[in-house]
Order: sequence, then C-alpha cells, then structure tokens
Amino acid sequence: MTIQYIPVILLFILFDVDMVLLFPWAYRFKSLGIVPFVETIIFLVMPLFVVYYAFKEGYMRWER
Repeated sequence: MTIQYIPVILLFILFDVDMVLLFPWAYRFKSLGIVPFVETIIFLVMPLFVVYYAFKEGYMRWER
C-alpha cells in the first residue's frame, strides 16, 4: 500500500464514524425538536468541509 491512499482511507473512516454516530439521532428524530436538528446539520457540514479541503489541496487525486 502506498502512502497516496492514506488520505482516502482516513476520509472513509471519518464518514463511517460519522454515520454510526447518526443512528441514535435517526432513531429518535421526530421527538427531538429543532435544536438537535440544527446541531446535526452542523455536525454533517464539518466532514463535508474536510472533503472540500482535501479536493482543493489535491489529496483526492490518485496520481500526484
């Protein structure tokens, strides 16, 4: 395994952990209200920002 695949692997693990943490929220979605919904949106925007940064810096290219 070459070092160029490590950022992709780390992003995959980040999104896996993110989805596991969303399961309890999805189970109780209707009874939570608006504040947890907004907090969840912020929670989902953070990894998306990381992916945007990775694309911008060129970490997601297979060949550098």
